[in-house]
Amino acid sequence: MQSITDPKVFISYAWGTDEYQQKVLDLCTRLYSECGIEVLIDKWSMEAGNDTYDFMERCVKDPSVNYVIMLLDKNYAEKADNRQGGVGTETQIISQEVYSNTVQNKFIPVIFERGPDEKIYKPAYLKSRLHFDLTKDNANAEFMRLVKHLYGEKTYPMPQTKGTKPDWVSQPEIVPSVVSGPLFTIQNASDDVPSKERDKESSQSGKRERFYD
Repeated sequence: MQSITDPKVFISYAWGTDEYQQKVLDLCTRLYSECGIEVLIDKWSMEAGNDTYDFMERCVKDPSVNYVIMLLDKNYAEKADNRQGGVGTETQIISQEVYSNTVQNKFIPVIFERGPDEKIYKPAYLKSRLHFDLTKDNANAEFMRLVKHLYGEKTYPMPQTKGTKPDWVSQPEIVPSVVSGPLFTIQNASDDVPSKERDKESSQSGKRERFYD
């Protein structure tokens, strides 16, 4: 993964309620205003008379667009699978790119709304793809992880240098002379009981035995 100085993303989503559409715009505003990411979305980029199909195709195939973010909900999944509306049109374009290049990372599924029982909705062609999830309690942390990804930064970077084989790998197995830890404590718990306590327990045990006799 290479760092990206000025990332550009295209937002693919399904038109839903006014509340849902505002939620989409709020995310785009945050990406643009707070995080410095250039956002392409129909509500901002298109004017009356523009060709929607041409706009979508250009955004998806434009080499200057680093990522296509797909905001997934039930409406999106159904339209994508049934090839309906604008989402259906985008799906025809995007799915070809996804199927033809299984190692690509340009298309990013984002869980944006869940169904009953926390159900996740994904189109068939995205079922096996890893996703970001902005629907849980840790949504803000997940948003930050998404932004790091858009800038080409790994959330969990590998160490910069690789070590060498330790010398002890090739040495004969040695049983440690001192054992410590919870397991040792549990196994030897009786060793830590003071002698008076052990005598008391033994005495009580004897009394119980005599009582049952």
